[in-house]
Amino acid sequence: MKQTWCWQRILILSIATLAACAPHGSNASPPEERIPAAQSNVSIEKAQILLLESFPVQVLLHLEGYKPTPCHTLQWEVSGPNAQGRIDVEIRAVIEPEALCIQVVEHFEARIPLGDYTQGAFTVLVNGEQVGAFDL
Repeated sequence: MKQTWCWQRILILSIATLAACAPHGSNASPPEERIPAAQSNVSIEKAQILLLESFPVQVLLHLEGYKPTPCHTLQWEVSGPNAQGRIDVEIRAVIEPEALCIQVVEHFEARIPLGDYTQGAFTVLVNGEQVGAFDL
């Protein structure tokens, strides 16, 4: 009888402890914010501007290079052309901070649409370095 009373008391204390830890109404803490992905540079080995036979002309940028690991994914932003015909492309590799990945560089190929054009002279820069130009 004494042993049963002891287990009942332990069970009641355990339930009370769990109930005290649970969030209640307006006292609930906000959800944890997601840790932003870590960014890394990529190594560009080859850049080629492709002009597709269409009207208006569709322009693609074909890039080949290396990213830090197989777990990194490529992200890019294209801006322009500005008044001088400059098209800027920023490309980077991102990975979730808690990802576990083999530490070996990986080759990549990417085709990035630069837009549709009818006429003009344009210069393409990737991460601040000129990789080519085209005239229509």
